[in-house]
Amino acid sequence: MIANYLYTIGRHLPPRVRDDVLKDIEVNLYDYLEENFGKKEYTDEELEKAIRSMGHPHMVAEAYLDQPRGLIGPAYIDAYWLVVKIAVFGIAVGLTIANIINLSGFTNGIQLYLQILAQIWQASLTAVGIITLIFAAVQHYTPEETIKNNEAWSLKILEKAVEPQQKIKLFEIILGTFFLCLSLVVINQGSSFVSTNGKTFVFFNKAALEPYLLWFNLFILVSLAVNIYLLIQRKWQPATRILTVLLNLAGIAVFTIFAFDPNVWNLAPLASYVGSELAVIERGIQISIYIGLAAVVIVSAIDIIGHVKVLARRR
Repeated sequence: MIANYLYTIGRHLPPRVRDDVLKDIEVNLYDYLEENFGKKEYTDEELEKAIRSMGHPHMVAEAYLDQPRGLIGPAYIDAYWLVVKIAVFGIAVGLTIANIINLSGFTNGIQLYLQILAQIWQASLTAVGIITLIFAAVQHYTPEETIKNNEAWSLKILEKAVEPQQKIKLFEIILGTFFLCLSLVVINQGSSFVSTNGKTFVFFNKAALEPYLLWFNLFILVSLAVNIYLLIQRKWQPATRILTVLLNLAGIAVFTIFAFDPNVWNLAPLASYVGSELAVIERGIQISIYIGLAAVVIVSAIDIIGHVKVLARRR
């Protein structure tokens, strides 16, 4: 019961203060129990009295916050800034790579540098706007209980504390979000390279990619949405596990297209530079892609098996 109470309070606290605040509340709860009932195994009735002595979880959380509620509440603000930082960093890296790969039309390094900065600024503003709208919508549509009487609230509002197998691995979600942002930029913009003598090298065949581009973007955007949701919720749920399994399978399909569709890659213009070595280079790239595909399949399979095991145990 106390674990659920603390978890419910924590849902309304920003991560940077959550642990310290919850430890303080837990100490106060057990001090109350010890002072009023002594040291023993406490009954549900005694635990409820201790919890009610602290007050409604929403009000307790707000009492520890110095900031008023805004467009994005304290429960979401840290996740919001984290996603914004990841998105902007991913966009910056992606656009830098795209512009370095595509050097046509630039007479000097300053022109390239200014072009990159302008694109990063424009794309970042768009990304931040979309992320803000998503978080504002979550904040607005998340049901909040109207607190009329701090003494009359029901313990039924307490959320169940997260079990160990439900906890997300924050680093994995952050890393995945970064690479998704990077992929979104590179797939849509980083497709060609132009040498100093004006000859164009198109490593990605745009005509061959065109039928897949919508599905690639849809896959990336849905994956980003799932990651944002996980960062907000801070726990796995059956629906997010099932969706993640499906996205893993879709990811394997996407990478398989790159690995086995010869039309996607166009290295023929390199022949005038490398001559007879082109076949060796193509073979090396092909082997590297196959190794990458094998790695993606293995990692995805491990992730899928992990989710399936947890879902099976819940049944």
